Amino acid sequence: MRRYRTFKKARAFARCLDLRSQKEWFEFCKGNLAEKGSLPPDIPAAAQSIYADKGWAGYGDWLGTGNVAARLRQYRKFHDARAFVHNLALNSASEWIAFCKGSLPEKGRLPSDIPANPHNTYADIGWAGMGNWLGTGTVANSRRQFRPFLMARAFARGLKLKGNAEWREYCNGNLPKKVTLPLDIPTNPHRTYAKIGWVGYGDWLGTGNVASFLRQYRPFNKARYFARGLGLKSGQEWMEFCKGKLPDKGTLPRDIPAAPQGSYADKGWAGMGDWLGTGNVAPSKREYRAFNKARAFVCALGLKSQAEWKAFCKGIPYEKGALPSDIPSNPNLTYADKGWTGYGDWLGTSRTGFSRSIKRP
Repeated sequence: MRRYRTFKKARAFARCLDLRSQKEWFEFCKGNLAEKGSLPPDIPAAAQSIYADKGWAGYGDWLGTGNVAARLRQYRKFHDARAFVHNLALNSASEWIAFCKGSLPEKGRLPSDIPANPHNTYADIGWAGMGNWLGTGTVANSRRQFRPFLMARAFARGLKLKGNAEWREYCNGNLPKKVTLPLDIPTNPHRTYAKIGWVGYGDWLGTGNVASFLRQYRPFNKARYFARGLGLKSGQEWMEFCKGKLPDKGTLPRDIPAAPQGSYADKGWAGMGDWLGTGNVAPSKREYRAFNKARAFVCALGLKSQAEWKAFCKGIPYEKGALPSDIPSNPNLTYADKGWTGYGDWLGTSRTGFSRSIKRP
């Protein structure tokens, strides 16, 4: 086991090297500063470990530079440090950081006994926020005392703002004709009053607008009765109506959702055809004939190819009639695992898929 010099003798050697930092010390230990000589075998490279309980007080003390690690420094008492900072007349946390970095030379330098991170050093011994530290009076939201919800809402309603967007503009100071936001009213009331009265910005501002997920809608049957009374023919027309593009149909009541498939998903929804009363049913919800019965119907049509089948599905030629609603236009998907073997079998032409019959000699 190696025997090292006593702490004081080792420190005396280190100080004679005239190194300026911990980084230079390690460079010397690695032999990268040849002009300084080499590290004696009885002086440790990891001095902070070997002398941890024998006098070690940081590399500033070890090398004689006077620099002291932040965790080892003795700082001024909180009130004395704060008084010094108040005299600097800084206006924000960003100015404080600039001062600590020496970027505000007209303000002088940060004394070694005042921490650059006062929120850590004085966390339990006086710290009350950067506004208190700088003397600006600014208080972090987490430390503010806000007005009770009803009083704050009364103030917000008095501003006569039209929506959340205008509230944001107001809070950002972009509505100069409005009174300045008081310090005891939050910019994010949905967080501050989340569990003590908040029901949405429509209520907060007094506009009456309510977020979709907070609305109380009519029961499904009553809402569907209203929708059917509009005489709309498709889901597209329903969306046009909801957007106010069919003025002759009136406007969508607040207690009927524009997206009924979401609001009534488990409460009766059976598709847009059922909702509007057109009888149209989405393919995913249709009940189709059994494969053999559907194929028998198609074979009777006398179609010769897949191309003729697609034309028939589109209503061409009209003399063949229309495709029954309980027979799918894409039978290869609907009956994939229920008997499907190809369009030749489906049409009764005895051909499978797109392949042609091969006549053998």
